[in-house]
Parts: sequence; structure tokens; C-alpha cells
Amino acid sequence: MMKPVGLLVCVMMMSVPGADDLRALIEEALDQPVQMEIEDRPLADAFETIAEQTGVQLTISPWTLELLPYGENTKVSATMRNISLREGLSSLAAPLGLEFEVRERSIEVLPKSALLRIGRQATWDELDTLAALNGTDFQGDASAIDRLGGKLQFRIGQTDGWPPLRAAIQRVGAGPGDEVLTLACDSLDWTWYPWGKQITVVPKSEQLRRQLDWPVSIRLSHRKLMEALQAIGQQAGVTVRAEPGAIASLPLQTRENFSLYLENKTASDALELVSATTGLGYRVEADAVVFYQPGAASAGPEPAEGGSRRTSGPYVGKIALPPSPDGTQVEIFIRESDLSAETNRLRKKYIERADEAIRKALQDLEQSSAP
Repeated sequence: MMKPVGLLVCVMMMSVPGADDLRALIEEALDQPVQMEIEDRPLADAFETIAEQTGVQLTISPWTLELLPYGENTKVSATMRNISLREGLSSLAAPLGLEFEVRERSIEVLPKSALLRIGRQATWDELDTLAALNGTDFQGDASAIDRLGGKLQFRIGQTDGWPPLRAAIQRVGAGPGDEVLTLACDSLDWTWYPWGKQITVVPKSEQLRRQLDWPVSIRLSHRKLMEALQAIGQQAGVTVRAEPGAIASLPLQTRENFSLYLENKTASDALELVSATTGLGYRVEADAVVFYQPGAASAGPEPAEGGSRRTSGPYVGKIALPPSPDGTQVEIFIRESDLSAETNRLRKKYIERADEAIRKALQDLEQSSAP
């Protein structure tokens, strides 16, 4: 049986104006009282029902649905009476580890960072852990801090991480428990994620490396390069950015008309493919992936402890290893700097011969078609 989640959503029917005004109307609709009941419906279907009855569009991506216990078949049952749409959405989203943001034309439902950090499909125990933490007030209930301590497991290389974290939580003050814990961990350069009924605390650098090993699936055609970088970062739950001038240094076609197709590859594979295609290098810092222009004076500092720097230079080849018994395919990209001087000389000579053959064929074609 699917586990029900209490509450859902409705807004008053509104006419759809021009795009410039729609976002403001969505914000206004979020504050309107709602009346709706939905019983045992898949989440995406529940959102469609809301759109049909209210005119307000809610969207959720397939990869977000895959993070939930039953994927796209995760169901909700909801009754909401005389509360605002904003309250209803928050009450719906929190038990599933989700949150929402208003876009230009819709309300997008997104995974909370803690849900992303799990790195796989969440269990109901983990969603319950997230929901309980979200509803905890550490400032109003001092014993709640001690109860939290009993749920924590530290992987930070220290004998006891609880005393400094407890002090950091007390310094943060009021707020939802999950946000307070995040801010407290941030102050210590740590992060956290639910694991069953427990909460694991790790250094940010270790968590970022975990997330770069997660699978991503991206299909972008003729988009800005920065959109592709952001898509990788969004699915892996990491910050991906470019140094000033790195994107601008590329040809217009590359930075404004970029395509990226990946199916169930790791985020690291995606980053390597972008690097191979654009010629940009990238480094993995403690809390972000940063693309840079190889050879530029502003290539940035050395990666923080736990980070790494990818070598720069163009890719000139790829080795595809035979698939493993479980169907895993491994591809190794080869940079020019990976080859010996003699191999590079022969490679370039072969390319020159190919260039000459292509040039001659085109000349012959041009002469044969001349009047």
C-alpha cells in the first residue's frame, strides 16, 4: 500500500494574462484560501488535477520523481480546508522532502538539498526523518537538541563531532530544524543527509565527491552552455560555475548553441564531456565545480583540501571498454598531453593526410559541377 501524505492544494480560478503579469498573479494566488480533496493519486496526477481546477500550473521533473520511494507512482491523499495555497503546498511538499519555487509561468516542485544528498531513491524512513527534523524547533525545545544528538552518525575524522555541532545549533537560533542543522553544519564546513532513521554528517568535500558519482540524464539541444552546466549541477545537487571570462572566451557557436545528451552517466562523465567539447578545464573545490580557461592567469587557486584539478588541453581520442556483465559501459577520454611526442607526430601526420584527401575530393567535386 502506498503511504499517504496529508494535504494538497487548490487556488481560485484566474484568467491568464500576458507572461509579464503571470508570475505576479501566481504569487497572489499562493495567498488565497483553498478547498480541495485528493485521494490516493500519483503526485504528478494530483498536480494535473490542481491545474485543471485552478488554472495554476505545477511542474515536477522526472528526475525529481525518481528520488521518491515509488518514483512516479508515489501517491498522495490530501484534504485541505480554508488555508492558503502557500501553506498547502508547504504542507504537501515537506513530508516528501520537496519544496517549491515560483517561475515565470508555473510553480516548480523541487527536491530539498537534503533529499538530493542521499544520492539514491529515498526510503519512507528517510522521508520521515526529514519531515520530523523540519517540524522540530530547537530554540523552543531544548531537549530536541539532545534527541537529535542520538540520531547523528559522524564521518568527519574527529573523535566526537557532537560538541561543536551542538554549540553551532544553539548559535543559529530559531527556524525549521532542517534549516538550522544545515546552517550549523555550514559553519563547520560540514553537511548532512538522512540515512534510514539516522542522520549522517560528513565534510562538504566528501559529499561533493559522492555527488559527482551520481547518475544524471540530460537532453539539451541548442542551448546556452551555462544552461548545460546548471543542468548537470541541478541533477547532481552541486554548484557548477565558470570563472569570469571563461565562457566568453569560447566561440559564439559553442557558448550560445550547445547540445548535451547523456543517459544514466555520472555527473563526472558529464563534466568531462563538456570539458572535452569546449576545451575548458575544471577543478573540483570543497563545495563547487569551477570551469576555467586553460592557461589563463585567473585560473584560480589550488583546490581546497579534498578537491582536485582536472588537467587541461584538448581531447583527441576515446577508448570504449567492453561492457561489464551488468551492462556498465566505461569510456576513457584521451588528451593530447596523455600521448607521447612520437604518437602525437604520427596522429597529426595522419590528420594532415586526411585533410589533403578531403580537400582534393572537394576540389574535384567543384570542378565537375562547374558550368
